[in-house]
Amino acid sequence: MKNNLSPNLIVIGASKCGTTALYNYLLRHPDIFVPVKKELHFHSHQELMKRTAGPGDRFIAAQTCSNAAQYESYYAGSEEKKVRVDVSPSYLFFPQSIDSIIQCCGDDVKIVCLVKHPVDKIISQYSHLLSAGREDLPFKKALEEEHARYAKGYGDMWLFRRSGFMSENLEIFKNKFPNMLILHQDELRDNLTNTLSTIFNFAGVNMPENFDLSPLEKNFSGVPKSLLISKIFIRPNYFNHFLRKIISPKIGGKVREWINNNNKKGKFSLPDADFKELELEYGPEIERLNKLINGTLKIKYRF
Repeated sequence: MKNNLSPNLIVIGASKCGTTALYNYLLRHPDIFVPVKKELHFHSHQELMKRTAGPGDRFIAAQTCSNAAQYESYYAGSEEKKVRVDVSPSYLFFPQSIDSIIQCCGDDVKIVCLVKHPVDKIISQYSHLLSAGREDLPFKKALEEEHARYAKGYGDMWLFRRSGFMSENLEIFKNKFPNMLILHQDELRDNLTNTLSTIFNFAGVNMPENFDLSPLEKNFSGVPKSLLISKIFIRPNYFNHFLRKIISPKIGGKVREWINNNNKKGKFSLPDADFKELELEYGPEIERLNKLINGTLKIKYRF
């Protein structure tokens, strides 16, 4: 039930659309409380637990917040903060999370969502899984396998084509939550100061003077030099699940980031012809997304 520890700002997604960058900028604001753990996924936990068949899925789902008491514990000490934030990009993919959000946070909770070109989103998801040693199929084959993977119960990150269609679920959220802000991810890159000011004002706080706008550390996804190293140290498994229990999250995260960034032989890129083919498929979706985006930056066609 809603109380003085309930989040009053929720970033619902979309996955691989800049939510980590936004999380880190929110951390820098003195009037905003952000849990030390990003992506609690409390309101989508039950749905995530239904889809754990993909490599690493069940280890990731097991790390999500599973009950109200645990969820509230992440906001201990936040009573004096004006804004309390939950950044969990699975919520957009699973609109079943809405009832839980309303029960816990009320229908007046403010909702933020970042989006981008659907094909770029698909590429980002594929690159993320490839980099983590979870995906070992070529891009086109992975798309072909999506229907079978869905039927087997693979998690949402594997459902590339489905994840590219964001507008329908955005509409569902808009119909339930009157306070909603939808922005293009690239606003954070091209117009950082004004974009953060817009988000802060929407949340109910001002942009502080001399706010720290220094660049964030980047965790690069791409084609691994050694798939074995990625599978052992990056892909969620029993080995690194054990390491998480004996090494602090801060140190462990830095080590995984170093291994991940130094085990890359380059970024994955999609040939222009393949990009164009997918872009044609998402043409109507791009138009729907552009009507929903609140900011001035819209999704542009590449071809």
